[in-house]
Amino acid sequence: NRERQAVEADILRDALALVERTRGATSPQAAEALDSLGTLAVVRGTPGDGEPYHRKALAIREGLGSADGVEVAKSLTSLGSCLIEQARYEEAEPLLKRALEIRERGLPPDSAEISTSLNELAEVYNRQARYAEAEPLYRRALAISEKTLGSNHPEIAYQLNNLGLLYKRMGRLDEAEALYRRALAVREKVLPPDHPLIAWTLDNLGMLCMTEKRYADAEPFFTRALDIAQRAVGPDHPDTAIVMNNLALLRAAQGRTAEAEVLHRRTIAMWEKSVGPDHPQLAGGLYNLAGLCASTGRTEEAARLYRRALAIREAKLGPDHPLTRRTREALEALH
Repeated sequence: NRERQAVEADILRDALALVERTRGATSPQAAEALDSLGTLAVVRGTPGDGEPYHRKALAIREGLGSADGVEVAKSLTSLGSCLIEQARYEEAEPLLKRALEIRERGLPPDSAEISTSLNELAEVYNRQARYAEAEPLYRRALAISEKTLGSNHPEIAYQLNNLGLLYKRMGRLDEAEALYRRALAVREKVLPPDHPLIAWTLDNLGMLCMTEKRYADAEPFFTRALDIAQRAVGPDHPDTAIVMNNLALLRAAQGRTAEAEVLHRRTIAMWEKSVGPDHPQLAGGLYNLAGLCASTGRTEEAARLYRRALAIREAKLGPDHPLTRRTREALEALH
Protein backbone atom coordinates (compact mmCIF):
# COMPACT_ATOMS: atom_id res chain seq x y z
CA ASN A 1 0.00 0.00 0.00
CA ARG A 2 2.81 2.43 0.74
CA GLU A 3 4.30 1.78 -2.67
CA ARG A 4 0.89 2.21 -4.30
CA GLN A 5 0.35 5.50 -2.48
CA ALA A 6 3.74 6.76 -3.66
CA VAL A 7 2.79 5.89 -7.23
CA GLU A 8 -0.59 7.60 -6.77
CA ALA A 9 1.15 10.74 -5.54
CA ASP A 10 3.39 10.79 -8.60
CA ILE A 11 0.39 10.33 -10.89
CA LEU A 12 -1.53 13.12 -9.16
CA ARG A 13 1.41 15.50 -9.41
CA ASP A 14 1.75 14.70 -13.10
CA ALA A 15 -1.98 15.24 -13.53
CA LEU A 16 -1.79 18.58 -11.73
CA ALA A 17 1.06 19.74 -13.97
CA LEU A 18 -0.88 18.68 -17.07
CA VAL A 19 -4.05 20.41 -15.94
CA GLU A 20 -2.20 23.60 -15.08
CA ARG A 21 -0.66 23.66 -18.58
CA THR A 22 -3.84 22.88 -20.47
CA ARG A 23 -6.65 24.29 -18.31
CA GLY A 24 -4.85 26.87 -16.19
CA ALA A 25 -3.42 26.98 -12.68
CA THR A 26 -6.68 28.40 -11.29
CA SER A 27 -9.08 26.07 -13.11
CA PRO A 28 -11.65 23.83 -11.39
CA GLN A 29 -9.62 20.82 -12.54
CA ALA A 30 -6.51 22.19 -10.83
CA ALA A 31 -8.45 22.62 -7.59
CA GLU A 32 -9.69 19.03 -7.82
CA ALA A 33 -6.15 17.71 -8.33
CA LEU A 34 -4.84 19.79 -5.43
CA ASP A 35 -7.53 18.49 -3.07
CA SER A 36 -6.74 14.92 -4.14
CA LEU A 37 -3.04 15.45 -3.37
CA GLY A 38 -3.93 16.87 0.03
CA THR A 39 -6.23 13.98 0.88
CA LEU A 40 -3.58 11.45 -0.13
CA ALA A 41 -1.10 13.13 2.23
CA VAL A 42 -3.58 12.72 5.10
CA VAL A 43 -4.06 9.04 4.24
CA ARG A 44 -0.28 8.57 4.25
CA GLY A 45 -0.11 9.99 7.78
CA THR A 46 1.42 13.35 6.84
CA PRO A 47 -1.48 15.83 7.08
CA GLY A 48 0.89 18.77 7.42
CA ASP A 49 2.07 18.06 3.88
CA GLY A 50 -1.50 18.03 2.64
CA GLU A 51 -2.59 21.33 4.17
CA PRO A 52 -1.00 23.65 1.54
CA TYR A 53 -2.71 21.71 -1.25
CA HIS A 54 -6.11 22.08 0.41
CA ARG A 55 -5.60 25.78 1.11
CA LYS A 56 -4.61 26.43 -2.50
CA ALA A 57 -7.62 24.47 -3.76
CA LEU A 58 -9.92 26.47 -1.49
CA ALA A 59 -8.45 29.77 -2.73
CA ILE A 60 -8.99 28.70 -6.34
CA ARG A 61 -12.59 27.66 -5.78
CA GLU A 62 -13.42 30.82 -3.83
CA GLY A 63 -11.91 32.86 -6.66
CA LEU A 64 -13.90 31.09 -9.36
CA GLY A 65 -17.37 31.99 -8.18
CA SER A 66 -19.62 32.30 -5.17
CA ALA A 67 -18.07 31.80 -1.75
CA ASP A 68 -21.20 29.79 -0.94
CA GLY A 69 -20.85 27.29 -3.79
CA VAL A 70 -20.88 23.57 -3.14
CA GLU A 71 -17.42 23.20 -4.66
CA VAL A 72 -16.12 25.60 -2.02
CA ALA A 73 -17.73 23.40 0.61
CA LYS A 74 -15.75 20.46 -0.74
CA SER A 75 -12.42 22.20 -0.12
CA LEU A 76 -13.58 23.52 3.25
CA THR A 77 -14.38 19.97 4.34
CA SER A 78 -11.08 18.60 3.04
CA LEU A 79 -9.11 21.34 4.80
CA GLY A 80 -11.11 20.88 8.00
CA SER A 81 -10.45 17.14 8.00
CA CYS A 82 -6.74 17.81 7.44
CA LEU A 83 -6.68 20.16 10.46
CA ILE A 84 -8.47 17.56 12.61
CA GLU A 85 -5.62 15.13 11.94
CA GLN A 86 -3.21 17.79 13.16
CA ALA A 87 -5.27 18.26 16.36
CA ARG A 88 -6.11 21.83 15.34
CA TYR A 89 -9.74 21.50 16.32
CA GLU A 90 -10.55 25.16 16.94
CA GLU A 91 -9.35 26.01 13.42
CA ALA A 92 -11.25 23.11 11.87
CA GLU A 93 -14.63 23.86 13.49
CA PRO A 94 -15.58 27.10 11.64
CA LEU A 95 -14.49 25.64 8.30
CA LEU A 96 -16.63 22.55 8.78
CA LYS A 97 -19.59 24.57 10.04
CA ARG A 98 -19.39 26.79 6.97
CA ALA A 99 -19.20 23.73 4.69
CA LEU A 100 -22.27 22.21 6.36
CA GLU A 101 -24.25 25.45 6.02
CA ILE A 102 -23.38 25.70 2.32
CA ARG A 103 -24.37 22.12 1.66
CA GLU A 104 -27.62 22.35 3.60
CA ARG A 105 -28.62 25.39 1.53
CA GLY A 106 -27.57 24.02 -1.83
CA LEU A 107 -28.12 20.26 -1.73
CA PRO A 108 -30.97 17.82 -1.03
CA PRO A 109 -31.32 17.00 2.69
CA ASP A 110 -30.31 13.36 2.23
CA SER A 111 -27.20 13.98 0.13
CA ALA A 112 -23.96 12.15 0.86
CA GLU A 113 -22.11 15.47 1.09
CA ILE A 114 -24.29 16.61 3.99
CA SER A 115 -23.69 13.30 5.75
CA THR A 116 -19.94 13.80 5.34
CA SER A 117 -20.08 17.33 6.75
CA LEU A 118 -22.13 16.19 9.74
CA ASN A 119 -19.70 13.39 10.45
CA GLU A 120 -16.60 15.60 10.24
CA LEU A 121 -18.06 18.31 12.48
CA ALA A 122 -19.10 15.63 14.96
CA GLU A 123 -15.52 14.37 14.92
CA VAL A 124 -14.28 17.78 16.06
CA TYR A 125 -16.74 17.75 18.96
CA ASN A 126 -15.91 14.14 19.83
CA ARG A 127 -12.19 14.86 20.10
CA GLN A 128 -12.89 17.92 22.23
CA ALA A 129 -15.05 15.80 24.59
CA ARG A 130 -18.15 17.77 23.54
CA TYR A 131 -20.08 14.52 23.41
CA ALA A 132 -23.61 15.92 23.70
CA GLU A 133 -22.96 18.05 20.61
CA ALA A 134 -21.35 15.23 18.66
CA GLU A 135 -24.01 12.54 19.15
CA PRO A 136 -26.93 14.08 17.20
CA LEU A 137 -24.62 14.93 14.30
CA TYR A 138 -23.24 11.39 14.12
CA ARG A 139 -26.74 9.94 14.31
CA ARG A 140 -28.09 12.23 11.60
CA ALA A 141 -25.12 11.42 9.33
CA LEU A 142 -25.68 7.69 9.86
CA ALA A 143 -29.41 7.96 9.16
CA ILE A 144 -28.73 9.73 5.84
CA SER A 145 -26.16 7.14 4.80
CA GLU A 146 -28.36 4.19 5.75
CA LYS A 147 -31.20 5.67 3.71
CA THR A 148 -29.12 6.34 0.60
CA LEU A 149 -26.37 3.69 0.67
CA GLY A 150 -27.93 0.66 2.31
CA SER A 151 -26.53 -1.37 5.18
CA ASN A 152 -23.36 -2.83 3.63
CA HIS A 153 -21.43 0.19 2.39
CA PRO A 154 -17.94 1.21 3.62
CA GLU A 155 -19.25 4.66 4.56
CA ILE A 156 -21.83 3.03 6.85
CA ALA A 157 -19.06 1.14 8.62
CA TYR A 158 -17.04 4.35 8.97
CA GLN A 159 -19.92 6.14 10.65
CA LEU A 160 -20.83 3.17 12.85
CA ASN A 161 -17.23 3.06 14.02
CA ASN A 162 -17.20 6.78 14.83
CA LEU A 163 -20.44 6.59 16.80
CA GLY A 164 -19.01 3.59 18.63
CA LEU A 165 -15.94 5.60 19.62
CA LEU A 166 -18.21 8.30 20.99
CA TYR A 167 -20.23 5.86 23.06
CA LYS A 168 -17.08 4.20 24.37
CA ARG A 169 -15.80 7.57 25.60
CA MET A 170 -19.20 8.24 27.18
CA GLY A 171 -19.06 4.91 29.02
CA ARG A 172 -21.91 3.36 27.01
CA LEU A 173 -19.88 0.24 26.41
CA ASP A 174 -22.58 -2.21 25.35
CA GLU A 175 -23.81 0.19 22.67
CA ALA A 176 -20.24 0.86 21.55
CA GLU A 177 -19.43 -2.83 21.20
CA ALA A 178 -22.55 -3.50 19.15
CA LEU A 179 -21.63 -0.67 16.77
CA TYR A 180 -18.01 -1.83 16.48
CA ARG A 181 -19.04 -5.38 15.70
CA ARG A 182 -21.52 -4.21 13.09
CA ALA A 183 -18.84 -1.99 11.51
CA LEU A 184 -16.37 -4.88 11.50
CA ALA A 185 -18.90 -7.20 9.85
CA VAL A 186 -19.49 -4.66 7.06
CA ARG A 187 -15.79 -4.02 6.52
CA GLU A 188 -14.90 -7.70 6.44
CA LYS A 189 -17.67 -8.25 3.90
CA VAL A 190 -16.83 -5.43 1.47
CA LEU A 191 -13.08 -4.79 1.92
CA PRO A 192 -9.96 -6.89 1.31
CA PRO A 193 -8.85 -8.84 4.42
CA ASP A 194 -5.72 -6.71 4.86
CA HIS A 195 -7.44 -3.33 4.56
CA PRO A 196 -6.37 -0.82 7.27
CA LEU A 197 -9.96 0.08 8.13
CA ILE A 198 -10.42 -3.48 9.38
CA ALA A 199 -7.37 -2.99 11.60
CA TRP A 200 -8.78 0.19 13.16
CA THR A 201 -12.08 -1.50 14.03
CA LEU A 202 -10.26 -4.49 15.54
CA ASP A 203 -8.18 -2.06 17.59
CA ASN A 204 -11.32 -0.32 18.86
CA LEU A 205 -12.78 -3.65 19.93
CA GLY A 206 -9.54 -4.47 21.71
CA MET A 207 -9.65 -1.21 23.65
CA LEU A 208 -13.25 -1.80 24.64
CA CYS A 209 -12.29 -5.22 25.98
CA MET A 210 -9.41 -3.58 27.86
CA THR A 211 -11.83 -1.15 29.50
CA GLU A 212 -13.86 -4.10 30.74
CA LYS A 213 -10.67 -5.98 31.81
CA ARG A 214 -11.42 -8.72 29.27
CA TYR A 215 -7.74 -9.15 28.50
CA ALA A 216 -8.00 -12.57 26.88
CA ASP A 217 -10.64 -11.20 24.50
CA ALA A 218 -8.51 -8.14 23.70
CA GLU A 219 -5.39 -10.11 22.72
CA PRO A 220 -6.51 -11.43 19.29
CA PHE A 221 -8.04 -8.09 18.33
CA PHE A 222 -4.77 -6.23 18.96
CA THR A 223 -2.41 -8.78 17.45
CA ARG A 224 -4.49 -9.10 14.27
CA ALA A 225 -4.89 -5.32 14.03
CA LEU A 226 -1.15 -4.73 14.38
CA ASP A 227 -0.34 -7.34 11.74
CA ILE A 228 -2.74 -5.75 9.26
CA ALA A 229 -1.60 -2.20 10.03
CA GLN A 230 2.09 -2.94 9.61
CA ARG A 231 1.43 -4.51 6.21
CA ALA A 232 -1.23 -2.05 5.02
CA VAL A 233 0.10 1.38 6.01
CA GLY A 234 3.61 0.53 7.18
CA PRO A 235 5.46 0.01 10.48
CA ASP A 236 6.15 3.75 10.95
CA HIS A 237 2.68 5.13 10.23
CA PRO A 238 1.14 7.09 13.15
CA ASP A 239 -1.96 4.89 13.06
CA THR A 240 0.19 1.77 13.37
CA ALA A 241 1.65 3.40 16.47
CA ILE A 242 -1.86 3.67 17.95
CA VAL A 243 -2.33 -0.10 17.74
CA MET A 244 1.16 -0.72 19.12
CA ASN A 245 0.46 1.64 22.01
CA ASN A 246 -2.74 -0.19 22.85
CA LEU A 247 -0.99 -3.55 22.70
CA ALA A 248 1.54 -2.11 25.15
CA LEU A 249 -1.31 -1.26 27.52
CA LEU A 250 -2.49 -4.86 27.29
CA ARG A 251 1.00 -6.18 28.02
CA ALA A 252 1.22 -3.97 31.09
CA ALA A 253 -2.18 -5.16 32.30
CA GLN A 254 -0.99 -8.75 31.82
CA GLY A 255 2.06 -8.05 33.97
CA ARG A 256 4.46 -8.26 31.01
CA THR A 257 6.08 -4.97 31.99
CA ALA A 258 9.32 -5.23 30.06
CA GLU A 259 7.48 -5.94 26.80
CA ALA A 260 5.08 -3.10 27.49
CA GLU A 261 7.91 -0.62 28.03
CA VAL A 262 9.65 -1.55 24.78
CA LEU A 263 6.40 -1.05 22.86
CA HIS A 264 5.64 2.27 24.58
CA ARG A 265 9.08 3.67 23.80
CA ARG A 266 8.76 2.57 20.18
CA THR A 267 5.39 4.27 19.79
CA ILE A 268 6.67 7.50 21.34
CA ALA A 269 9.58 7.54 18.90
CA MET A 270 7.20 6.85 16.00
CA TRP A 271 4.85 9.67 16.98
CA GLU A 272 7.64 12.16 17.58
CA LYS A 273 8.80 11.49 14.04
CA SER A 274 5.41 11.37 12.33
CA VAL A 275 2.99 13.74 14.09
CA GLY A 276 5.47 16.01 15.85
CA PRO A 277 6.34 17.02 19.41
CA ASP A 278 3.05 18.71 20.32
CA HIS A 279 0.36 16.29 19.11
CA PRO A 280 -2.19 14.73 21.50
CA GLN A 281 -1.28 11.26 20.23
CA LEU A 282 2.26 11.77 21.50
CA ALA A 283 0.88 13.03 24.81
CA GLY A 284 -1.05 9.76 25.13
CA GLY A 285 2.11 7.74 24.64
CA LEU A 286 4.00 9.84 27.19
CA TYR A 287 1.15 9.47 29.68
CA ASN A 288 1.08 5.70 29.30
CA LEU A 289 4.83 5.33 29.68
CA ALA A 290 4.69 7.60 32.73
CA GLY A 291 2.15 5.29 34.34
CA LEU A 292 4.39 2.32 33.67
CA CYS A 293 7.39 4.11 35.19
CA ALA A 294 5.35 5.09 38.23
CA SER A 295 4.20 1.50 38.73
CA THR A 296 7.83 0.32 38.76
CA GLY A 297 9.08 2.95 41.21
CA ARG A 298 10.73 5.32 38.73
CA THR A 299 8.91 8.39 40.00
CA GLU A 300 11.30 11.05 38.68
CA GLU A 301 11.05 9.78 35.12
CA ALA A 302 7.30 9.39 35.52
CA ALA A 303 6.99 13.00 36.67
CA ARG A 304 8.97 14.26 33.67
CA LEU A 305 6.77 12.31 31.28
CA TYR A 306 3.54 13.42 32.95
CA ARG A 307 4.63 17.07 32.84
CA ARG A 308 5.42 16.87 29.14
CA ALA A 309 2.09 15.12 28.41
CA LEU A 310 0.24 17.71 30.48
CA ALA A 311 1.83 20.61 28.60
CA ILE A 312 0.76 19.14 25.25
CA ARG A 313 -2.77 18.38 26.39
CA GLU A 314 -3.29 21.79 27.97
CA ALA A 315 -2.11 23.48 24.77
CA LYS A 316 -4.00 21.29 22.30
CA LEU A 317 -7.08 20.12 24.20
CA GLY A 318 -7.52 22.82 26.82
CA PRO A 319 -7.27 22.73 30.63
CA ASP A 320 -10.75 21.26 31.14
CA HIS A 321 -10.59 18.33 28.69
CA PRO A 322 -10.98 14.96 30.48
CA LEU A 323 -7.54 13.81 29.26
CA THR A 324 -5.92 17.01 30.55
CA ARG A 325 -7.58 16.62 33.93
CA ARG A 326 -6.58 12.97 34.12
CA THR A 327 -2.95 13.85 33.42
CA ARG A 328 -2.94 16.62 36.01
CA GLU A 329 -4.45 14.29 38.60
CA ALA A 330 -1.88 11.58 37.85
CA LEU A 331 0.96 14.06 38.32
CA GLU A 332 -0.51 15.33 41.58
CA ALA A 333 -0.98 11.78 42.85
CA LEU A 334 2.62 10.98 42.00
CA HIS A 335 3.86 13.94 44.03
